[in-house]
Amino acid sequence: MEIEVWRTPPGSIHVAPGFAAIVPSDQLEARLRGVLRLGGWAIAALDHGALVGYASIVPPSPIVWPAGSPDGGELVARRWDALPGVLELGALEVARPFRASGLGTLIASTVANDERLDRVVLFGIGVTHHWDLGWSALPPYVHRLALEATLRHAGMAVRRSTDPEVLLHPANALFARFGAHVAPEVRGAFEAAS
Repeated sequence: MEIEVWRTPPGSIHVAPGFAAIVPSDQLEARLRGVLRLGGWAIAALDHGALVGYASIVPPSPIVWPAGSPDGGELVARRWDALPGVLELGALEVARPFRASGLGTLIASTVANDERLDRVVLFGIGVTHHWDLGWSALPPYVHRLALEATLRHAGMAVRRSTDPEVLLHPANALFARFGAHVAPEVRGAFEAAS
């Protein structure tokens, strides 16, 4: 297994089958290229050159609710989108055949060691509709506990939040990591927005 940090798009990305939670395997290359174009980066886990796990770090931006969702397919600005000094863990996923191998922990630990995060708040939202619950057969709360354990390796912990997306399901959670040198005003602004 090899871990790479992508700041610019690699020549080609061979995506392994088995991504299904956030972005299916056949759409993942385009999504990762989009992350890199927006100024984000990705931690890529490769097995014989095939992408089998990843995390993406992105500037926060509005989300699009799918058609048929409570908000009806519209672009929704979030409370963190305009905050300076804040980045988002946009995703962390391991392809199905490689789950339960410790790969998620390895990816999260790589996130924690990135010096660029020392001066920012890194947050992520764990939401049940992004979890591959059908495959794992884990109830949402058990999956949440596993996610919490993995994200602790990235230095992230659960934070209280009144965010509407977090409140959609009781197992949803806001996770955050405050860099060792984050400015007090950045931390304060994030906490006030939470």
